[in-house]
Amino acid sequence: MNKNKKISKKVILTLITLVVAFFIYLVVFALFVENNYKSYKITGPGMYPTLISGETIKTDRHFSSVKIGDIVVFNNPQGAGILVKRVVALGGEGIAINNNVVTVYKNDNLKNGFDPDTSYLPTGTKTSGNIDITVPRGDVYVLGDNRSDSVDSRIFGPIPTSSIIGVETSVIK
Repeated sequence: MNKNKKISKKVILTLITLVVAFFIYLVVFALFVENNYKSYKITGPGMYPTLISGETIKTDRHFSSVKIGDIVVFNNPQGAGILVKRVVALGGEGIAINNNVVTVYKNDNLKNGFDPDTSYLPTGTKTSGNIDITVPRGDVYVLGDNRSDSVDSRIFGPIPTSSIIGVETSVIK
């Protein structure tokens, strides 16, 4: 009977150790997730139809880079608050908006331009403005998906990547 008590104590101690280790893991994991991700509520029509005012997006705050098509949250270059827009051109790329069409150029060869909107906006989306610039290195050019009702780089110019505080990972309906 003494042997069974020793085995029973070992089993209980092992179970307690596992439970404590599991809770420590949960706390560390929760802190890690909380520090890496942040949620933002969409306000306004600038990203419609992709994001609707009232929806919430989850962002990764520890991203290594951004690419064309990413939805980013960044500090408003015109004042307080944050904005949510789509990256359409990266530093070193040319961007032109002519005849309501966006064209991005990877280099000085204007024949190799492409329209970044085709993969995420409805066909026939028109983008007002008359722009032809090269995005400075370290900056990105951002546009709202609702091109007729968006405050974006057409107004305030390219933004520094250092002002980006998160890259969208999911939409919480």
